[in-house]
Amino acid sequence: MVVETNRYALQTTVNDLRPNSRLRRWKPITGDERRKFLGVYLLTGDINFPMLENYWKKDKLYYHPLLHEINMSYNKFALILKCWHFVDNEAPRNEGDRLYKIQALIDKLTKNWRKIFTSGECIVVDESMVDFRGRIIFRTYNPQKSLKYEIKIYKLCTDSGYTWRYRVYSGQDYQIAGLDKPGSFVVSLCTDLLKEGRILTTDYYYTSISLARYLKEQGTNLRGTIRKNRRELPREVVQQRLEKGQISVQQNNFATILKWHDKRDVLMLSTCHDHEMRMSTGFRTILKPTMVLTYNKGKKGIDLADQLASYNSPARKTSVWYKKIAEDLVSISVVNAILIYNELHPQSKLKVLDGHQIIIKKLLKVETENFSISSSESSLRPTSQ
Repeated sequence: MVVETNRYALQTTVNDLRPNSRLRRWKPITGDERRKFLGVYLLTGDINFPMLENYWKKDKLYYHPLLHEINMSYNKFALILKCWHFVDNEAPRNEGDRLYKIQALIDKLTKNWRKIFTSGECIVVDESMVDFRGRIIFRTYNPQKSLKYEIKIYKLCTDSGYTWRYRVYSGQDYQIAGLDKPGSFVVSLCTDLLKEGRILTTDYYYTSISLARYLKEQGTNLRGTIRKNRRELPREVVQQRLEKGQISVQQNNFATILKWHDKRDVLMLSTCHDHEMRMSTGFRTILKPTMVLTYNKGKKGIDLADQLASYNSPARKTSVWYKKIAEDLVSISVVNAILIYNELHPQSKLKVLDGHQIIIKKLLKVETENFSISSSESSLRPTSQ
């Protein structure tokens, strides 16, 4: 980020002919200034002021002494934010690559996410959204959602909410022979975790008989809801009318198709469950298929990851799409760091806000009280059991 931000600033300055432009005052940044920038950037998610320049004002309504002590002015912060870059725009590249401006950062971060944390038995794949209203060819529109204009993100998470894999939908993804596009997305996200006996949870958009067969051949189980118009589903199960609490089930040599009626019909596929029933826990205890109960538990990973990343998010309005993705990656990295700490310290878990504050203080080199990790603890690599 330091190298490419400096490079982009120089390239922009050459093309900026305005004599009073702020870019004329650009000075190359160092790694220390980049850390300060990230610290202040995360701080804007914890402390909300109406405008960016308010953080540096000396007015009693906004005065924050820390920002006057770290040797980073508003002009310097605004310049770095404007020139925040991750790749050389003038380097040779594939003209059809739509994600070249952010892919290098995605690859580096996701490689580290996978390196320092080993997923447990249960993993989940689903999509997430980054709000974006600017013009970009792969922006999606969904009138049924509160955020109608979005960049679609495919994630693989653990059931604890740790984001393990991250892919941006660009409309250019390849398709695996014998699978549809959603199934191909799932396999591409899970490549490093196949043949290890894990259980993958998906919703009806991804689940299919062909995907279940492919994953079973790769030593991985699949469970999830499934659309009733998917190919190869048994008509006897799909079309059967059920009363509340009743089930209809059919099995073949690798999968179980189950239909259960509660308030409405629920159609599911699993390669690791049969038609066993057990009582649910919670406010309304009723008899449910074990397949449904384990699906509900496994599916929460993506929702939990999105929820935790939304707390104290420093995301800002911008017309630059790759910065929106970078902001999302920063939030996810902070949450992943907090989840790793909590794995190592189950007796003294951190809240998201506390984790934010510790990271901000470290980046800004502010003294942190009552918090230390010994060298032996910090060298551990957590593995979900």
